[in-house]
Amino acid sequence: MSVPVTTRALGWLVAGSLCVFLAQPACAERVVPAAATAVAPTDNTIWPLPGTPVETPRDHLEEPAPALPPSVLTDQFGMRVIGWSGSFTSSGQVGSSAGNAGTVFSGEDDLGLQSKKMLFPALELSFRLGERQRILLEYLDADRVSTVTLHRDINYLNKVFHNGDRLQGELNWRVFSGSFLLDILHGKRYAASFLAGIQVEQALSAMQLDALSSRSAVSATGVMPVVGLEGTWLMGDNSRWSVIARGKYFNTQRVYFVYKPSQFGATRELHLDVQYRFANNMSAGIGYTNFRVSSQVETKVAIPGADQLNSTGQLQFAVAGPEAFFRVSF
Repeated sequence: MSVPVTTRALGWLVAGSLCVFLAQPACAERVVPAAATAVAPTDNTIWPLPGTPVETPRDHLEEPAPALPPSVLTDQFGMRVIGWSGSFTSSGQVGSSAGNAGTVFSGEDDLGLQSKKMLFPALELSFRLGERQRILLEYLDADRVSTVTLHRDINYLNKVFHNGDRLQGELNWRVFSGSFLLDILHGKRYAASFLAGIQVEQALSAMQLDALSSRSAVSATGVMPVVGLEGTWLMGDNSRWSVIARGKYFNTQRVYFVYKPSQFGATRELHLDVQYRFANNMSAGIGYTNFRVSSQVETKVAIPGADQLNSTGQLQFAVAGPEAFFRVSF
């Protein structure tokens, strides 16, 4: 029996619709390439051109900063051993409680003390407590002794040394200071620091006739505060060259000595040096220092064999000159 054409066409239509319906799950599970699923850009979206590298989140990660080269700004510890060619100026006036006011004398002109002397070693130690904090310790020892024929009378303590006497004079000064430094400005190549600390001074003045075994002497140890500023600058890309400038000063009406407080004390120090780091832990350099200290002393003579009297007076000491040094650090 022949099937009408319309019935045959209807059968093909139903069979085709059934195939399309059965094929839908397979089409849904088919993987679509990423390029085919790209969302069409909007008017405000900028798409990279083909071949342009695309940034990823990893590209924005910051790389660790390179370690800073060794320098005076990063050293945890440093020690300077200094040879100092100093030019001295010193004076004093030592009287007694018995009413002798004492004669103002010059250590160089009257006592014949050396006006120039190599001071070695002077020491400086530096300890870093943090990125911006340091401790600075300094020590200076300046001892001078000479024998001279006096060209005028000198009243000293309870004695009078006459013109023409052969006299042995001695004027010694030791200074130790400890300071705390805080960087108020700090960068990779510079630092500006505020300094505050204490300074301990030990002074000795003595006169003795060659023909006599006893001598007249006065000694005192005192403590005074100091404040100041320090600046450091690294030169060049490798940080091997550096410049350091420092100034300390204080003027007080009371310096606390071992026995009694004095009525006046002042100190001043100006320092400048340039150093070259020829190895990671070693440097060498040159510099200039001007140091001055003065005080009015009221104390007791406390030296064996000296006159045991209360003494009053003043001592002044100044030294300035070039220096060369060697520095070890880590």
